[in-house]
Amino acid sequence: MEPIEGKPTKIEIFDTAGQTDLEEYLSEADAVLYVYSITNRESFDKARIFRDQLFLYGKTHLPVLLMANKRELEQGRRVSFKEGYSLARTAGWKFHETSAAVDSFKLKEKILDFIKDVQLENKKLRHYRRGNYFKRAVSVLSGNHRPMKEDVPSVGPLIGW
Repeated sequence: MEPIEGKPTKIEIFDTAGQTDLEEYLSEADAVLYVYSITNRESFDKARIFRDQLFLYGKTHLPVLLMANKRELEQGRRVSFKEGYSLARTAGWKFHETSAAVDSFKLKEKILDFIKDVQLENKKLRHYRRGNYFKRAVSVLSGNHRPMKEDVPSVGPLIGW
């Protein structure tokens, strides 16, 4: 249990390396921490495959932190910072480069910050789902929305609905 925002939070991290049934893990996941080694090109290439698997399984909505590890082994680097950052950016993921061996405190801090961000986004989504935003969007589509002064004028019912 880790305290996040003053509340004890249970964090489960599964090492799925080599698992063939990744979809099972993803079905219960709230977020993904994907770690690759900057000294191992194959581990980075698998991150690209993972991105494609998320799309295939319909899980692209999952927040992902792409973590480049083994920064202390700069002399053996096979994956540039730019490559990792670019993959994360194009996939809509967060990115961080670190050394678990040298700076485990910073690594833990980065993971906890990621979890806080995920919890905050989930809280916002729950708020929007309960609030007027989605109700009004649905009523506009069904043609039952009565515009308020700040609203765009109603277009009436949609043909074919």
